[in-house]
Amino acid sequence: MRRLALAGAELVVNPASIPADRRGLWGAVGLVRAFENSIYVASAVGTGFVYADGRPVAGGSYVASPNGGFRGFGSEAGVYVAELDRGEVIAARARRRYLDDVKAMGGVDLVGL
Repeated sequence: MRRLALAGAELVVNPASIPADRRGLWGAVGLVRAFENSIYVASAVGTGFVYADGRPVAGGSYVASPNGGFRGFGSEAGVYVAELDRGEVIAARARRRYLDDVKAMGGVDLVGL
């Protein structure tokens, strides 16, 4: 997501298949990714089936905003709509300069560590 944000993305959509017992974790990951990259993150999560190991997949689609907002959509299959505010991305990027800091760092050489 960082590379997409650095390339100018303001929204990243991530389709997923997450077991019901990990829905909270998946939402938290999206919320953090949205905040740290000053983007919207939307995840379309499947529902109504079971993994081979027996864990149910029961929805949990969401939209996370760059300023900590979160809208979950529950377990029902369907098409969901959320209105996004581009101004929120612009304000987040002006307030928190994470992406500018990353650009200024240039490449990071981890080979010598």
